[in-house]
Amino acid sequence: MLSLHGIELNYTTGKSGVPFAVLTDRFKSWVSKMKKDGTIKAAINNLKAMLDFHQQKATEIEVALHALKSVASNGRSKLPTFAMDNREFADAGIARAAATLIKRSGKALHVKEIVEGLKAGGYTFRTSDPLGSVAPVLYMGAKKKKFGLVKAGKNTYSTEDVEKDRIQ
Repeated sequence: MLSLHGIELNYTTGKSGVPFAVLTDRFKSWVSKMKKDGTIKAAINNLKAMLDFHQQKATEIEVALHALKSVASNGRSKLPTFAMDNREFADAGIARAAATLIKRSGKALHVKEIVEGLKAGGYTFRTSDPLGSVAPVLYMGAKKKKFGLVKAGKNTYSTEDVEKDRIQ
């Protein structure tokens, strides 16, 4: 049940996911009044704004939940979200930090995603082209299997552990 301006709206969701609302006389009267007053568009926009706000909050809660699960599983979560301290990679090497990011995400990552993860983890690039500095480090790291890094596609890297788990 949803209450809008003190007017209850009963609804259910069908198997197809389509919501079905039961329109009460009080709700119909409220809508008619807004039509007459010319305020129905404003009410619709207000509800859309409320929905956007609550969807954003739901996304924030979902991210926090995934981060908590990732931390609780010591980075072994199969969730596509991972958590890190915002200074975790401040003093780290690129290859080691990239391997950590990949292991926590549980999937191969593109160089762009790795750069974003490094930045989020506090890594400071001393270049105007972070992609240009990360890509060759990862290429050489994968070639030497440093920290378990392996090439998983064009500008995409994984670790031996992640690939082994993915195949099983």
